[in-house]
Amino acid sequence: AVIYRQDDWGLTASRSFVDAARDLGAQVVINEAIVDGTRDFRPLITRLHSANVDVIYVALFYFDAAVFAQQARQAGLNLPVVTNSSLNNPELIALGADAVEGFYVPTNYFPGDPDPAVQTFLKAYRERWNGEPDQFAAIAYDSIAVIAEAIRTILEGGEPLTRRAVRDALYA
Repeated sequence: AVIYRQDDWGLTASRSFVDAARDLGAQVVINEAIVDGTRDFRPLITRLHSANVDVIYVALFYFDAAVFAQQARQAGLNLPVVTNSSLNNPELIALGADAVEGFYVPTNYFPGDPDPAVQTFLKAYRERWNGEPDQFAAIAYDSIAVIAEAIRTILEGGEPLTRRAVRDALYA
């Protein structure tokens, strides 16, 4: 089953997952859009029970995902839940508590990575912002580093710094 936000991002996430699942031979029996701020997931949970689904893919943001998880657990729906990186946020755990235990949440950033680049980022972020960075802060940090390296390459090569030069350096 697929549960996704009823917006462009959610639709894209749903389509991507459904296409990949079908390419792998999986059958998606429920593909349901959820309006942001939904508070009553019981009708959907009843349909999930009736459809005998094996796994649920959730493409929601953490507030809605936490509410869904709590109601699903209360209804006895204890299925594996796979998500996308949008739920890689401490707020999911804070809001969902035990109901989100066992969610499969991918990440492109792990603060426990011993890589010196990660630890340098963590130290700088903590000193500057007096808090813990999330994945989006890490992605922004890496993005700026890539752009800075492209600009450095242009300047060291003696070329004029233009938008086109930056674009070309990024693609090189």
